[in-house]
Amino acid sequence: MNKPPKIVIRHHRSSHLYGFRYCWLMYTTGFDLSQHCLACLHGHRSQRVHNKIQIGPDHPVVCDESPTPFQAIYLCGVASCRKWEANLHVVFQPSEGDTFKRSTYNGFQVIVENARPIPFPPLPDGWRGLGPKFTTCRNYRFGVYFYGPNGDGGTQKDNFI
Repeated sequence: MNKPPKIVIRHHRSSHLYGFRYCWLMYTTGFDLSQHCLACLHGHRSQRVHNKIQIGPDHPVVCDESPTPFQAIYLCGVASCRKWEANLHVVFQPSEGDTFKRSTYNGFQVIVENARPIPFPPLPDGWRGLGPKFTTCRNYRFGVYFYGPNGDGGTQKDNFI
């Protein structure tokens, strides 16, 4: 990986992130089918990302701190308004020269450079007999899609960066 992914968060009225109870970034290496939310993802959690970080072009988050190889990077923000639709989910892999953007419910722009997004589909209600805590959880949906429905790595088993 030549240039690591870089995240720049912008807002026209603020120099700090707000409106999220939790905000974290994980360099993912695996998935646990028996858990949901953050607990279902295995990997290295960033020390640079939290719910009060300084933002703007002078304060990018450079995604170069994982001490071990990883397969994807997951940025998650749990909205303070307690509406799951407002949560932030940005999942990506390094891809030098590529850039994409996402917007948050409260007007922040998230620009990710040197990366390509990883989209993931919803799970059907009641998938494998699981309740909505699992099937609506975006972290869990990503894990099933990316690491396989058995949590064994699927097509990503040997695909470390």
